[in-house]
Amino acid sequence: VESRPQGAAGAQGSAGAQGAQGAAGAQGAQGKAGAQGATGAQGATGAVGAQGKSGAQGAQGAQGAQGAQGPAGAVAGYYSYNSPSSPPFYPDGPNVVATLTPASPGDYVINGMATIGLQTGNSAACWMDTVNSRGTATSPTPHARYYPIGGGAGTLPTTGDVVIDEGSTIQEVCSFSTSSQGTAGFNDVQDTTITATRLSSKSSESEITKKRPEQKFTPPRRSLTPSQRIKGFAR
Repeated sequence: VESRPQGAAGAQGSAGAQGAQGAAGAQGAQGKAGAQGATGAQGATGAVGAQGKSGAQGAQGAQGAQGAQGPAGAVAGYYSYNSPSSPPFYPDGPNVVATLTPASPGDYVINGMATIGLQTGNSAACWMDTVNSRGTATSPTPHARYYPIGGGAGTLPTTGDVVIDEGSTIQEVCSFSTSSQGTAGFNDVQDTTITATRLSSKSSESEITKKRPEQKFTPPRRSLTPSQRIKGFAR
């Protein structure tokens, strides 16, 4: 067979039209969560906010319970003095055995007591007066007197009706004397008291003077030795 040579290749044909888009594939599975990231740095503190407005006033609370009754106050215009021990009784003149200075001036009724120990044959008298920078004024009320027969201690009640000015002091004053047959020895003031009540009017005096104390006497005391007398003076 006779061989013939290959002919030239034909020209390239034109490209075919684009095929239609294929359908979307199915959704893939969810991937695993990533590792936790490191904690971030602390942020700076914010500025202080403005002060808020004050709230409205609250309602008034309920009334509290009544408190307990307080102790009774001192009686107005009433003053007192008491001495549990006192000095020796000197024979050379009046002895001031108690004093009291009221806080306010006015008319006063005074009640006093003086318990005095006397030797045999000695007697005593007590009275009330007032003293200030201008001098001394004695109450017009009678003196209280004590005349023990055999000596001993006795209580002399004294009363007074006085006017107290600024700076005046009430005094309870006593003196003693010895008879020709008496024993000159150690006499002493054992106890004294003064109470002073200011009068709102003179009509009040009759009610107050009804309380005048009564005289009280004790039997004669036994004689004291010089050493005992010194101890009595020092107590």
